[in-house]
Amino acid sequence: MIKNILWIVALCSLICLCTAEKRSPACSSSLSMPPYPAGESTAATLPGTDRTFRIYLPSTYQSSTEATPPPLLFAFHGGFGSGFTMEAKSHFDALAEKNGFVVVYPDATSEADITSWNAGSCCGPAALRRVDDIAFVASLYDHLVAELCVDQDRVFAAGHSNGGMLSYRVGCELSDLFAGVAAVEGAHVYADCAPTHPVSVYVIHGTLDSNVPYAGGAGCGHSIYEYPSVAHAVEVWVGNNDCASPASTVQPPLLEQGNGVCRRYSDCAVGGDTVLCTLDGTGHGWPSTQNLGETGDCGLSPTSRTFDASGNIWTFFETVPDRSETFVGASPSPSPSPSSSASRQDVFSVAFFLLLSSLFPFLSSC
Repeated sequence: MIKNILWIVALCSLICLCTAEKRSPACSSSLSMPPYPAGESTAATLPGTDRTFRIYLPSTYQSSTEATPPPLLFAFHGGFGSGFTMEAKSHFDALAEKNGFVVVYPDATSEADITSWNAGSCCGPAALRRVDDIAFVASLYDHLVAELCVDQDRVFAAGHSNGGMLSYRVGCELSDLFAGVAAVEGAHVYADCAPTHPVSVYVIHGTLDSNVPYAGGAGCGHSIYEYPSVAHAVEVWVGNNDCASPASTVQPPLLEQGNGVCRRYSDCAVGGDTVLCTLDGTGHGWPSTQNLGETGDCGLSPTSRTFDASGNIWTFFETVPDRSETFVGASPSPSPSPSSSASRQDVFSVAFFLLLSSLFPFLSSC
């Protein structure tokens, strides 16, 4: 009887450790006030660097240990943009306030007044100088989870244009940290994409995008680059997430809104949902019913005013399984920093050891 109780206790411990949210280190802090004011946008600099970002904490944010940790969203601006412009056009602050998540808007490096991200083979000065933007994102992640009480199982990235390209690369290289990524009007330009865990991916792209053409090819204006097609990006992630063949098993529309139709690919790995939203007849601007002043596409194509990119991205992220559900049985992944690597695997190992310890007397008596 006692052996059975020990076995049940160990099994329950394992289940709880693998399904509860992963609270960031700051959740155990004695700080009564958050490092950034809640309910307003704040500009900040990553300590020890010259890299900057903006951050928004919802007014419901609490740093107490009793609080339910909120999700964290990284929002990457496009080329020539900034965290401030991304904040303004995405309206993620309003969504964060409504849905209770934290959103951070990192700034890319700037050279000759050109801001750009190194997303792989593109874009601009950042790619030419091989700026290590993945190290920056990982360092900012570590800083935020040390400073803020957030759910490390529910960290996401979304980006526009060059920022969407970086989101893809984040999914490739930081799959142990990010549960899902979204790319809006961005191409997949990172060649060595080998995530160690499934990553949910949400792709939004207009068929008349001239900056980053839907079918691939040279972009207009400053986007003089031979981009791979949207189909290439989908193919990469359908493969990474072990989805069924897209040619024959794409499901009926997940969502039809305005000029957009979203389709989910079937039989993907847990935590690896892959969705493509095609926006018919519109171009490169951030799709929104609110950004009536934004254009894009070198002035060649209209921006969608009937598809809510930000709202639909967050709705998708809310359906993504907790990161813990995709870690069980997965191989360990290398981490860019000590604080963001082994903690989940260590917890699982301890729980597994407890389970085996409780089972050993029972097995030896059989």
